[in-house]
Amino acid sequence: MTIVFALVLTGGFAAGFIYFLLKCPSSSVTWVIMLPLFIAFAVISVLSILQAFFGYCSFDDETGIEFSYGFARPIKVSLFALESFYTYTDGINISYKTQKGGMDCTKKIKVPIEFEHLQLLNEWLDLHAENQYAKEVTGSVREFSEAHSELSDEKKEALFKRIHLVAKILNWTGIAIAVMLFASTFAGKTYMRAALIVCAAYPLVMLLVMKFSKGAFRLNVKETDVNPSLYSAFMWCSISLALIGISLLDQIYSIPRMIFTSALVTLLVMGLYWLCSCDAEKNEPSMSKLSTKLLTILSLFVILYFYGFGLTIDADIMFDFSKSEVYEATVSDMHIVEGKHTDYYIDVFPWIDDSAEHKEISVGKSLYENLSTGNAVIIKLHQGLFYIPWYSVVKAEE
Repeated sequence: MTIVFALVLTGGFAAGFIYFLLKCPSSSVTWVIMLPLFIAFAVISVLSILQAFFGYCSFDDETGIEFSYGFARPIKVSLFALESFYTYTDGINISYKTQKGGMDCTKKIKVPIEFEHLQLLNEWLDLHAENQYAKEVTGSVREFSEAHSELSDEKKEALFKRIHLVAKILNWTGIAIAVMLFASTFAGKTYMRAALIVCAAYPLVMLLVMKFSKGAFRLNVKETDVNPSLYSAFMWCSISLALIGISLLDQIYSIPRMIFTSALVTLLVMGLYWLCSCDAEKNEPSMSKLSTKLLTILSLFVILYFYGFGLTIDADIMFDFSKSEVYEATVSDMHIVEGKHTDYYIDVFPWIDDSAEHKEISVGKSLYENLSTGNAVIIKLHQGLFYIPWYSVVKAEE
């Protein structure tokens, strides 16, 4: 599957590069975007093919492990150099001791899931190295048991099942709310405002659930954690808010103010997450290596920024009931950009700030079809709920 996926992407970017090369050979898109992507995926395809046909992993009690990706010198690890291993869904990470510059250090190799005898390798490693996956699972089970030490084993098991059932219900409810927000875009502003309130409030409710459950529910969990995650509920609501925000982005008049405000909202939500998360969740990234810690923080920041970005734009426009300033302009040009989505643009003059240049703005299909070059349009500049100015365009009355 990896090879097929890489080959399909390589073929696609090769076709894209040839298309741009023939259509606009001097374009920066051709040489700065399409060519590097084609080369990158071509290299990935070649390496995947070499790994599939020439890669191997052998192991025994005498020589230890000999591993090769198929395109580099084999890695040999003696039985005494093995330290630990971690079993992931996509393969096995093996840590071993070696020397570099006369000093002891730890290195890792990853045996992908595509290699044969992966299960046998896992069983063999279990006899000769520390099973980090099993160790973390045991630690997570012990943490859960100690947190509910006053309960009997039967009640602990019943509580465990109940917590996971509640988490599943909460996550699926979050997905349903995210879908409801999309559906409300076809039902008018009143329904959309109601759906927006629910979709914006639900992730905050999830944070409060985390707080008052005393760590039973979490946002950031690993495969080895027995505590359920509410990440799906938070993620889908945040993505839904962000996508609606992207659809409204063309109406924002002050992009710098929007970026500043959405970053501020994101920081506030991150602070709330920090207050609501349990100590174990806060300390978890610090127990990992630096790259894992940074990746965890980055992934959380991205999904929280989706929430902050979407909430900022959506609420600023949908809940702005202030009086607008009215400007009149003339349509100087019109054009349509077709792609995955058809976009409609008009050039107007003068713009809100009385600039001498013509301003290209995006409009809806219905307004575009009712306009022609030379028509007058009314541009309404709104204050915005968060004081992020935004504008709307209507055809002037004849």
